[in-house]
Amino acid sequence: MTSPTRAVKLGVLGGDGIGPEVVEAALLVLDACEAAFGFKTERTSFDWSGAQYLRDGRRFDAAALEPIRKLDAVLLGAIGHPEAPRGMLEADIIFGFRRGLDLYVNLRPLVLYDARLCPLKDKTEQDIRIFVVRENTEDVYGREGRVEGKGTPDERVSVDMVFTRRGIERIIRYAFERSRELDRKKVTLVDKANAIPIQALWREVFDTVGAEFPDVERDAMYVETSSATSSRTSAPRSAAGSALARRGTSIRDESRCSSRSTARPRSTPDSGRRARSERSAH
Repeated sequence: MTSPTRAVKLGVLGGDGIGPEVVEAALLVLDACEAAFGFKTERTSFDWSGAQYLRDGRRFDAAALEPIRKLDAVLLGAIGHPEAPRGMLEADIIFGFRRGLDLYVNLRPLVLYDARLCPLKDKTEQDIRIFVVRENTEDVYGREGRVEGKGTPDERVSVDMVFTRRGIERIIRYAFERSRELDRKKVTLVDKANAIPIQALWREVFDTVGAEFPDVERDAMYVETSSATSSRTSAPRSAAGSALARRGTSIRDESRCSSRSTARPRSTPDSGRRARSERSAH
């Protein structure tokens, strides 16, 4: 007799705004999936949000992260409250998750499920399937930065843009591995290396890792070109978006959603570590 499948340990964190409503709907879908595909989840709810902070003053910290480390995944709604200090909740919770759990893969699948939902002419379900992959723990996003001469005419703010070869390599390798799941195996690196010279390291590592995947086509383009051509892309591909451009500049970063799940790590044969991902549904 085969042993029953172990229940997936799932944390549930509705958060603020529309977050609880979205998570509630997502759990109904999850109930249906469990019935249809024969798996189970063991769910634990967590009360961390802007409303909770205003109610009791508790902040999400390293101790609060410990029980979450024991889970397989977390379904997270939305975090943010207009009456909470600007950026505090995001730094504590969102980046507490990302950096505390080393969730270095931000995966944003773009999948057309029905041609009637597509605004592009003559595109079908077979034409649009893009995995947008962004490095999730490095660069400037979520960094505190520095303020000098505050309140003076010479006030200056700055923050370091930091990339590591290890961080770049593991996200690029993940993109190449995922591309092998698609009919057309192709990875496109999107960056701003022409205006931000340090991003040349991405191009170097991209070519080095890409050489290990001779069955996967690869190219690279600047973010403006990507923005201009993405709507004309007809063949499925895996896109390696690396948060190389400033947020708001990259087409990969223009839209965010309320419902997000922190996915269980998947294996990476290069280092023996597991790829840790934050998946956003659009």
